[in-house]
Amino acid sequence: MKEEKQFANRVIIVTGGASGMGAACVEQFITLGALVTIVDRNDEGAKKVAHDCAKFGAEPMVITGDVASSEFCDSIVEQVVNAHGKLDVLVNAAGTIHRANALGTTDDD
Repeated sequence: MKEEKQFANRVIIVTGGASGMGAACVEQFITLGALVTIVDRNDEGAKKVAHDCAKFGAEPMVITGDVASSEFCDSIVEQVVNAHGKLDVLVNAAGTIHRANALGTTDDD
């Protein structure tokens, strides 16, 4: 009997997926059977991570842009839901350091 993968057919978005912790999350979710979308400003890096995931049996979708834009974030979710019919998990690994609480953070921050 074939073992079912823990995240089989789960739809996951990973922001900051072109490097570091985000790329590691992408690879791990792919190995667990997830349908992953990489979101990053670094198009070349995101495409490399996606290409490298082929060795695990799947190649993630790549969406290039800056998650600092609320409109872009809305479009990411829309694209993923249109492609897969749902969204199960969001990993926010993209970011910069800005010291403020959630209510004190604006889109410009």
